[in-house]
Amino acid sequence: MYHVKAFGQLIGVSPETIRHYERIGILPEAKRSDNGYRVYSDFDAERLLFVGRARQLDISLDEIAQIIALRDMDSSPCGFVSKVLSAKVTEIDRRIQELEALRAELVTLQKVSTKHLEKPSSACICQIIETDTIT
Repeated sequence: MYHVKAFGQLIGVSPETIRHYERIGILPEAKRSDNGYRVYSDFDAERLLFVGRARQLDISLDEIAQIIALRDMDSSPCGFVSKVLSAKVTEIDRRIQELEALRAELVTLQKVSTKHLEKPSSACICQIIETDTIT
C-alpha cells in the first residue's frame, strides 16, 4: 500500500495528477487509512502505469477512460485501441504534410529574404513575412 506522495513518486506523477485521475474516474477512488490518508494498491499502480504509457502515445484522457471502462466490463478494449491508434497515425500523417508545406514555404522565404534586408519599407512591417512567393 502506498500513500499519495509515495505513490506519485513511484509512478512519476504529482499527487494533484493522481487526485485528478480519481475525480474523472480513470483511477478508482482511493481507499482511506484509519487516519484518512489515501492509500493505493499494486492494482492502482499498474493502472497508473498504463495511463502513463497511454499518455506517451498521445491517447487522450477521454480515450483512456473508455479503454479502462471497456476493460472493467470484462470486454477487450483492443479493437477500440486499434481504431484510436489508426486515427492518431492519420492525424500525424496530415500534420507531417502540413509541416512539410510550411518548411518549404519557410525555405523559400529564407532564400528571398536577403534582398529585403537592406531595403526597409514604410508600407509594411516586414517585407519577408509579407512576401507572397508561394502563390
